[in-house]
Amino acid sequence: MGKVLRSVPPECIKTLLSSLECGPAPALRDKAIVCLLEGYGVRSVQVRNLRFEDINWPEKTIHFRAAKGGRPVDQFLTTRVGNALAAYISRERPKSSHKEVFLTSREPFVPFSRSDQISWILTKRFRKARITLPEGVSYGSHGFRHTFASSLYGKAPFKDIVVELIKHYLSIRELENIEFDHLFLNKNKKPITRFGIGRVVEKYVKKRQPSANH
Repeated sequence: MGKVLRSVPPECIKTLLSSLECGPAPALRDKAIVCLLEGYGVRSVQVRNLRFEDINWPEKTIHFRAAKGGRPVDQFLTTRVGNALAAYISRERPKSSHKEVFLTSREPFVPFSRSDQISWILTKRFRKARITLPEGVSYGSHGFRHTFASSLYGKAPFKDIVVELIKHYLSIRELENIEFDHLFLNKNKKPITRFGIGRVVEKYVKKRQPSANH
């Protein structure tokens, strides 16, 4: 079993976003990145690869390209994320022919080439805002993915929550590492075991496998 990655507390994310409201460049870029990670639970590589063509402003949808062998993610473009993206694009993003939305803040203003660049940005922003996360919580994008998972608590039955997490391409290993025992209770008000998670995942995978008759 790998190291358990706990969620970034919502109050810490709120403080972080507040610290990016009026700061100098690239505050708007970094705020948009945080909003994407918090709102959709996607991987840093999916944020890094986001292109202008992936944002459908009239239809209010956003498309995230597949990552690590998964499938693409299509979601509703929330007002919060849309406003953050629009602010960065219109007021701070350097003029460039690059199709990727996010660029480095220094010349030659190019797209991020490594996923760890986003984790480095997040770590720097947390420290600058003097935010200390609880022990064991990642200062990078992984912590936000677990915050997204936690936010689903109470919004749907356990099975639907697990399926939703799979759709967001948390691997089975990542599912096992989430503190489900603290997040979800079954109908008897007892903690869901990781064996129970495995059964849901197994059923979902079997359901998606093509029939031998086709």
